Amino acid sequence: RITTKNRCPWSATWDRKTLPTMANYRQLKIVTTAALLAAAVGQNTTAGPSAVPTPAPTQVPTAVPSPSPTTAVPSPLPTQTPTPEPSAAPSRLPTAVPTSVPTTSVPTPTPSAVPSPLPTPGPTTTAAPTSVPTSKPTPEGTPAPTTTAAPTSAPTPMPSTAAPTEVPAPKPTNATASTQLPTPGPTPLPSANPTVRSHGAAWAIDKAGPMLCIENTPLQVHQESGSTKYSIGALDSATGAYEALYGGENMEWTDGKHINAVSQWTSSTDEHFAFASVTELNVDDAPSLLCRINVNGEDCFSNGKLEKKANAGAVIDDTYYYGKNVGKSGTESIYYVSGLGQVNATFHTDTNFLVRGDDSLFEGKILDFAPLTEPDGEDMLIDDGVAGRSYLIGIGGKFEVFVARIGTDGAPESYAVL
Repeated sequence: RITTKNRCPWSATWDRKTLPTMANYRQLKIVTTAALLAAAVGQNTTAGPSAVPTPAPTQVPTAVPSPSPTTAVPSPLPTQTPTPEPSAAPSRLPTAVPTSVPTTSVPTPTPSAVPSPLPTPGPTTTAAPTSVPTSKPTPEGTPAPTTTAAPTSAPTPMPSTAAPTEVPAPKPTNATASTQLPTPGPTPLPSANPTVRSHGAAWAIDKAGPMLCIENTPLQVHQESGSTKYSIGALDSATGAYEALYGGENMEWTDGKHINAVSQWTSSTDEHFAFASVTELNVDDAPSLLCRINVNGEDCFSNGKLEKKANAGAVIDDTYYYGKNVGKSGTESIYYVSGLGQVNATFHTDTNFLVRGDDSLFEGKILDFAPLTEPDGEDMLIDDGVAGRSYLIGIGGKFEVFVARIGTDGAPESYAVL
C-alpha cells in the first residue's frame, strides 16, 4: 500500500507563513513522482481497508531525509504485517547516519492514524451431493480355512539326540576337580605323617618344639629355691637375673624330675632345640634319658639311655657330650651321643677317655662344659698345633680352666688344665 501522507518527513513543519525552499520542492517532487508511478502500474494512491489495523504513527522520524531521490520502486504491499502494539519503545535518535548514496530498499508505507474496518467475509458454498459414491467400499476379508496334513504311511524320523556309544563321553569341561576324580578308598596301611614345615631333623615334634632365641639372649633351665619344678629363663643383662619365658615359670611337667646338663642343638634349617638329661625321681632305678625339652614338655630318644645322671653337657655339631662330676673320684669318663637329628641316635658308652682329678690338676670336679669350635683351617683359639678342631671348655673348683679336644671321629682324645 502506498500513501503520500508523510511519505517523506520534513525537517520542519510547513505552513503558509513559511516560504518554500529548494528542499521543500525536492520533497514535493519525490511525492509527485511516487504518485505518477503508482498510477502507471494501475494502482490507486489510496489503498482499500486492510483486515488488520495498522499501528499508530510515530512523531519522531525514523531516519534523516536524504537530499537525493531514491531509485527503488515502491512496493504496493507493506514488507511486514503491522501489529496492534509497537515492537519496541520509540527512540528520538536516528537509527543510522544518513549517507549521500540513495538506498535501494523499498520505502515502508506510513501507517494511517485510524484503523480500517474489518472486511466482511463472503458467503461460503457447499458442494452439491452426487449420486456416485466417493469410493468403493472395501469388503472385510474372510480368513482361509486351515487344512490338516493327511497322514502318511512313512514313520516319523528319529529325534536329533545322539545314540549312545560304547565309549564313555569325555570329562565335562566345567566340572571341578572333586567331581572329576573319584575319592580314593581306604588303604590297609596308615598314611604317612602329614607334611609340615621342615625343622631339619628326621624325628617329628610332639611336645618340645624349637626354642625362640631372641637377639642371642642366653637361656637357662634352673630350679628356684624351695621348688620342685624347673623354669626356663632368659638372662636380663641389666640385673643378671633370669626372667622366665612365657609359660616357662615352674613348668608343671617338670615336677618330680631331675633335669640337668642342658645344651642347644641347631638344625640344618636354623631351628634351635634344647637337649638335656632327664631322670624320673619317683621311680626306683629310673634311667636318665636324653630328651628335647621346652615349656610344653619333653620328647626323648627311646632307643638308648645315658650312662650317668649327668650334670655337665654340651653339643658340638650333631653330638651331645656329657658327664657327671668329671674328675671327682679320680677316674671319670666323658660320654657322647651322636646323630641328634636322626630318629634313633647313637649312644657311645665306652670309657676310653678318662679324666684324672686327684686334686693334682684341679680341685673338686668339672660341673659343666661349653662348646668351642675353631674356623676351618685355623689354629687361632687353642694354641695346640692342630687347626680347625672343636673343644669342651670347663671350670674347676678354683676356677681352673679345663680344655678337652675332640678327635676327628667325634670322640674326646686329650685334655689339659690351665
